[in-house]
Amino acid sequence: MKTMESIGAELEYTLGQFRLRFTTDAELYEWMGPTFRGALGRSIRDIVCLNSNMKNCEDCKRRDDCLYYCLYEQKRSLRGHTSPPKPVILIPPYLGKKEDRIFKKGSELCLDFLTLGKFNKYIPHLILSLQKAGEYGVGNARHLGKNKFEIVEGKVLWEDKPFYENGRINLSYYTAKNLKDIKPIEGKKIKVKFKTPFGGLQIPLTMERYLFYTKNRIIRYVNEYGNRGFVPGDVKKGEKIMGSPVYVKKRVLKRRSARSNKDRFIGYLGEVEYRIGDLGDAERWLIGVSEFFGLGPNSSFGMGFVELMKY
Repeated sequence: MKTMESIGAELEYTLGQFRLRFTTDAELYEWMGPTFRGALGRSIRDIVCLNSNMKNCEDCKRRDDCLYYCLYEQKRSLRGHTSPPKPVILIPPYLGKKEDRIFKKGSELCLDFLTLGKFNKYIPHLILSLQKAGEYGVGNARHLGKNKFEIVEGKVLWEDKPFYENGRINLSYYTAKNLKDIKPIEGKKIKVKFKTPFGGLQIPLTMERYLFYTKNRIIRYVNEYGNRGFVPGDVKKGEKIMGSPVYVKKRVLKRRSARSNKDRFIGYLGEVEYRIGDLGDAERWLIGVSEFFGLGPNSSFGMGFVELMKY
């Protein structure tokens, strides 16, 4: 299929993966999304903040160009009244089995990431901050001298060579693509695997709700970090294409928040099959978009990312 001409939305993005090696034994949580985000925040502030004695970031004249402020403190979106989506997202794997959460010194973990718009240029800051977080350790077990790591490699999804290896950065292999160049997905049937927990009300979703959750995430990204252009794709409200669950599970996940008293939240995982033979190109395009950007709320924690299998 050719790229659709009706897409007015433009948004540069980079999707890649860091390969981490533990320098100590490690005991991780079932879901490490909030933990990695919190650990990164501590490190970024130590590295980029020029006014460390200032208690309120809103009073800082440099806030609009500050990576920490944009990722953690900014309250106002360019459009709408909610807080803006985050332009740098760490996407850890879901560690469902208890034995999968135990790592010996020298073992490795793959940590996906997504950067958006102008924030692609901050990849050196991201590497340095993640390295610093690894030296300190992540999660409660760091207090026992565990959960420390180093970055072995960083690689973009569509590049053959790494942009980070052996402590060196080669930005010629850190490239971006544009949202509008994603092609509509083909086939009459797909299987959607939730690689990370979905933060919506439930799964399986009707295809109408699947596209709604995807489009809502993309519109917010495009409005904040792209050209604010038109995002196509819709399903008639009467057209209830219900997904057939292969398996679905509801999980109560740990969360440590310095800003609220919440220490638990609900996430859904599973695999769902959809028959998409009657969908148009715009809706098929949105499905293809979901494989790169995910769907649903809590994107800053790396939630709602999926893998698509075509039939």
